[in-house]
Parts: sequence; C-alpha cells; structure tokens
Amino acid sequence: MSKVLFTKKSIMLFLVFTFGVLELANAQSSVYVAGYENKKYRDVDVSVAKYWNNGNPVSLTDGKESAYGISITVENDDVYVAGATTNYDGVSIPTYWKNESPTVLNTNGVSAFANCIIFKNSDVYVSVNKKDWKLTNVDYWKNDIPVSLKQEQAIINVNSIFVDKNNIVYAAGNHNIGTGDGFINTRAAYWKGEKEILLSDAEHNSEATSIFVNETDIYIAGCESSQSKTGGYLEGYVATYWKNGKAIYLTDKKRYNFATSIYVSNGDVYVAGYGSDKETNNETAKYWKNGNEIQLTDGIGYSRANSIFVNGNDVYVAGEINPETADPDILKMAFSDTGANKIAVYWKNGKLIALTDKKNDASATSIFVK
Repeated sequence: MSKVLFTKKSIMLFLVFTFGVLELANAQSSVYVAGYENKKYRDVDVSVAKYWNNGNPVSLTDGKESAYGISITVENDDVYVAGATTNYDGVSIPTYWKNESPTVLNTNGVSAFANCIIFKNSDVYVSVNKKDWKLTNVDYWKNDIPVSLKQEQAIINVNSIFVDKNNIVYAAGNHNIGTGDGFINTRAAYWKGEKEILLSDAEHNSEATSIFVNETDIYIAGCESSQSKTGGYLEGYVATYWKNGKAIYLTDKKRYNFATSIYVSNGDVYVAGYGSDKETNNETAKYWKNGNEIQLTDGIGYSRANSIFVNGNDVYVAGEINPETADPDILKMAFSDTGANKIAVYWKNGKLIALTDKKNDASATSIFVK
C-alpha cells in the first residue's frame, strides 16, 4: 500500500478540502457516539473508554488501564455503553456503563469484550465476543444473567443482538470449529431464541457482524471469503448481507470488503463497512443503500466505517480516519509519537464531523441518534 506524507500545513488543507471541514457536532442534535481515545499514563499509551454526546466527550475510565467503548444505546435520559476494561494481567473484562457507572460481567477469567448493548421492555441485553477461541458458559447477558447458546464442538462469538416487539431474542455472530492450532473454520450464524441458523457453507470462512429485524424479515451484515478454505490463501472477502438466510453480495471477489453494521428504515437497507478502494486499493470507509455503494472518503488515506444509524432522512455513520497514511502496519503501532493516529469521526449524510484531533489515537465504534 502507498504511504502518504504531509507537512502540518498540508495536513490541515487536506482535511479541509478532501474530507470536508472537521466541524463540531450540531448542538441541536442528539447524537451519541461510543469509542475510545488514547492517552499517556506513565509514558505508555492507554485507551480510555468514552462516548461523545453531540461532540462533547465523556470519559468512562480513568486511563490507568486500557478500556474501550464498543456499543451505545440510549433509553429516556440513560446512556448505556458496552465495552471492556483490562486488568493488571492484560485480560479484557466485559463491562458496560449506565450513565458512567460500570457493571463488570463475569466470563470466569476468559478474556472477552461486551460488544453490543440494547435496551428493550425494561431489560438490558449485552452480547459477548470471546478472545483466543476459548470456551465459556455465556454468549449474552439479560439483566446481567448469563445466557448460553452452546453448540456441541463449537465456540460461539456473538457480535450483535436484537429483541423484537414480541421479546424474541435474535443474536448474530460466528460458529467457530476448533481452537488454537486446531482451528478449522468460522461460519456466519444467527440464533432465534436458542435455535441456530448457519448462513454459509463449511467451505468458506464467513462472519456475521450485525443484525436487524424488521417485522418478519431478518437482516444480517457480515462478510464471506472469496475462496474455498481448501483453496489455499484467501485473497479477499466479499461484503455481504443476508435477508432471511439468503446472501446478497455487495462487492465482487477481486478485493477485500467487510460489512460491519446494518440498519433498515422505510424499506431501505443500509449497510456500513470498509474495504479496498477501486483506484488506490487503500482501506476506505463506505456504506451501501439498497446495494448501491456510497464511498465516504476519497481512498487516499485510511478510513473505516464501524456503525450506521438512520434517523428520518438522515444517515449517520461512525468510524475512523487517518488522512496521513494508508499503511495498516503504521496504524497498528498506535503510538502518539508516530504521528499516525486515527481520528474518531462520524458522517451525517456524507459530511464529516471530527470528534478528536490527531494528537491521540482514537476510534468511533458505535452511533445512536435519539
């Protein structure tokens, strides 16, 4: 991938003219965005879990140990954020915050993230994604009580959860066969109640990242590998969503693309994601409306779209950008002194709104509009 270098002056011009003016959020809006921002603690970069309310940051942790905000929802005046904290042994502990007050969720020592939170009929549901392919007896919590979707000889990772008007719980995620060196493959799946429905065949690795239920239709976003797992190196992933189990492919098999979030409004299907730009091949934020791609940046620098929310005629997408580089190896370092930090942003109808500056690495992971 190409590396783009800028002076401080050219960076500002690039941000203004290429991505649009990085403006503060409209104080009249009720836009809530979860994420994280790094800070220095004892000369070490530490991630602080936080959310932004109309652009105003609210820190959820003190920055002594890394923590992340991953999902956000709002009920009445209560703000719920799901994510993870880190203990002194480096184990990620699923946590959610209600109005900045934390609740730690037990996974019996298994490192994991709370990656989706919803509020329905006075109940709080939180899904969990386990790290390191380890077994645990919880796939989501309802009011802090663990619920298992255990499948024989499989490890379940739930990435998204939805509860319909009849209180039926839908979960989307991965059905993983094997652990560690014995890993075989990952299959996109969803659960209606305790019943598992696999979305792809065993010959292609796939992943389900987000679920939305609209009346009787079940929509799931994710991706599917472009080659059979028996065909050697996987050259690409196809951004995909499934409607009632039928795959709709949003991209071709020539490049890699991922669908991260899905929302249905007035019969229109919106899917956020990211993937290689057609011209530069750089990782680029985008979304699709009814299968039509809308690119959110010009593809010169790095960008990702992590979450989508539709409010009336307005489309909101949360994500991250770095206009200075498209090199993922530099971005993985995530050190402030590299000057290659990601900026937490969201787009409203394609217009960029910055939540942080380039001084510290940051990301916007989830968005909710009230």
